[in-house]
Amino acid sequence: MNEMMSASARPLVLVATPEDSPGHALARSLEETGIPLQVTTTFESTLEAMGPGSCHVLLLDSLLPGPAGLDVLGEIRRRLPGGDPSLMVLANPAAGMGLAEALERGAEDGMALPVSAPVAAARLRVHIRMIEAARRLRHTEERFSLLLTGSNEGLWDWDLRTDTVYFSPFWKQLLGLEDHEVGEAPSEWLDRVHPEDRERVQEELQQHLAGRSANFASQHRLQHADGSYRWMVLRGVARREEETGQPLRIAGTLADVTASRLYDALTGLPNRTLMLDRVERAIARARRKSELIFALLVVSLDRFEVVQTQLSEHEIRTVLATAGKRLQQLMRTADTVARLEGPNFAIHLDEIRHVSDARRVAGRVAEALGAPIELGGREFRLSTSIGIALSVTGYERPEDIVRDAFVAMNQARAGGGNRQEMFDQKMQSEVELRMRLEADLRRALERNEFQVFYQPIVSLETWRISGFEALVRWRHPERGLVSPAEFIPVAEETGQIVPIGEWVLRESSRQMKHWQEEHPELDLSISVNLSGRQVAEPDLVDTVARIIDETGLRPGSLKLELTETLLMHHYEGAIQKMHDLRDMGIKLSIDDFGTGYSSLSHLHRFPIDFLKVDRSFVGRVGQDARESEIVRVIVGLGRNLGMKVIAEGVETSEQAGFLRDLECEFGQGYYFARPLDSEAAGALLPHAVRPVESEEGIFLVPRSPAPSA
Repeated sequence: MNEMMSASARPLVLVATPEDSPGHALARSLEETGIPLQVTTTFESTLEAMGPGSCHVLLLDSLLPGPAGLDVLGEIRRRLPGGDPSLMVLANPAAGMGLAEALERGAEDGMALPVSAPVAAARLRVHIRMIEAARRLRHTEERFSLLLTGSNEGLWDWDLRTDTVYFSPFWKQLLGLEDHEVGEAPSEWLDRVHPEDRERVQEELQQHLAGRSANFASQHRLQHADGSYRWMVLRGVARREEETGQPLRIAGTLADVTASRLYDALTGLPNRTLMLDRVERAIARARRKSELIFALLVVSLDRFEVVQTQLSEHEIRTVLATAGKRLQQLMRTADTVARLEGPNFAIHLDEIRHVSDARRVAGRVAEALGAPIELGGREFRLSTSIGIALSVTGYERPEDIVRDAFVAMNQARAGGGNRQEMFDQKMQSEVELRMRLEADLRRALERNEFQVFYQPIVSLETWRISGFEALVRWRHPERGLVSPAEFIPVAEETGQIVPIGEWVLRESSRQMKHWQEEHPELDLSISVNLSGRQVAEPDLVDTVARIIDETGLRPGSLKLELTETLLMHHYEGAIQKMHDLRDMGIKLSIDDFGTGYSSLSHLHRFPIDFLKVDRSFVGRVGQDARESEIVRVIVGLGRNLGMKVIAEGVETSEQAGFLRDLECEFGQGYYFARPLDSEAAGALLPHAVRPVESEEGIFLVPRSPAPSA
């Protein structure tokens, strides 16, 4: 047998054994069993032969001699590349080394001499298969690890049976933690969730574990090792027991999305979340040093909704980006400029000396933004409404100061724009009323003070009810029925519209499912309005899917209504979400069409099924030829774009007849029925209907035969 084989052949086994050892005889017998091997007989030749990729297994005879005083097994182990090749020992108890001692010195496996060739060959083959399996697993893990490292995501794996969690090194790194600082308890994650997010995260997790969602996806804040909170997206999927469906484990990824949550993508400026954080820190400093004063300015570009109709999408983005850049150039290093939403910016002036400092900065802002902007060879000018709020109010929440600045800005806008207003005592009284409304609004949902009313949507061809629009009403325990015009804007600004909107969607879907079961012969649908805040929520699509799953409503029976203005403000983010909703089978409708600022170039990109003609046009049909023509054009536009048209605000027979002659598919308004509670609305369903007038107003009554055309 040659000391070395050709370089092209890679033996499965390298046997290091002296010529006079029983191990050498075993090597000859192993070769006869067909195992490719190479034999070395000295320590030096063994070192020369072994190396990465040289063989699968080094079978080391414990009798192999080496330099005087050298622990041959230990030295071989030290010089072997990690795990390749694997080290097995032929232990010779008669020579003073047993198998147990060999394993303690670093061997992965071994055999005690004497051993027969068939047994040794079988042991080697099993060991080699194990090595190959481990190598494939290691390579898979390395590829997956590289993939995740490249995507900046950490791994987690929660075994629900043992209630232990594996957190990958990169998971810990995302939170600035060392490996030894994180144990295996679920609390290592859950206790780091921001207190304001914790209840929601646990609810989202339970929904998935209960099988009510296809996957677990949660965007929330986790505390970093430095004490700050980072926005994270945590995703996962549960593996379930096949027969019972019980979750056994849930595993997934963690990604840091702080940058996207804290900075505006268009201008690169801090967004509302980061601005609130800066103001909160300023409040804390002012609490420690009462002489420190800061100001917050809210800057709004005047008449921007109208401006949008005159510019292309690219030009609109140029205007906003230019405004942000000019504002940033005006400020000191300690100040913060942020883009809030739409055409609104905020400026935090840190540690000012006097109120006049804030007014002076506001004047410079108006001057800078009033300078012409070059757009395609023409000059474009802006004016601004600026609201100023000071920290002397003693607020503890940054949202309160932002609210005051917005109140002052709206006052400046109401005064004609192109001016600045300081928040004052009169505004303070209005804010106190507003704060009471906000407080009552936060408790209204848990106290079941909201109620859904349903306004019929009627087929103008058959006069049958085709569905309802869900309209939320608030029955205040002291004030009675609060107008939606009063509380909806407050809910929008405070974010309460998100849980309220979710409740309305769930309640109206549940009610529609009940009506469909009562009247399977009818093809009914429910229309629900989506707010801008809801559209901006990253989990909107998952929320809608969960409610559909909970209530059992057919997706095609749900119509979600969005206004033109809302779509323009959330243009990029809305498109993908709308396509995702449409893919689920849900219908989409543009509400108040004709009053917003979209263009056909935008409209055709949205997957819209219905257009709703705004009541301001329908209400003047028959009185104003121009308004009648606008309605005619919108109905024709909807037909040409493959959409169905709903006219809202129908109040007279003349309007209903005009719309029917235009072949407008649906009508909605007081001519048919006011918004009704669920019992009154349900009573209309078994019949065709006709509108009648009485001293109590115009309402629908059942009618068996459909009226003639």
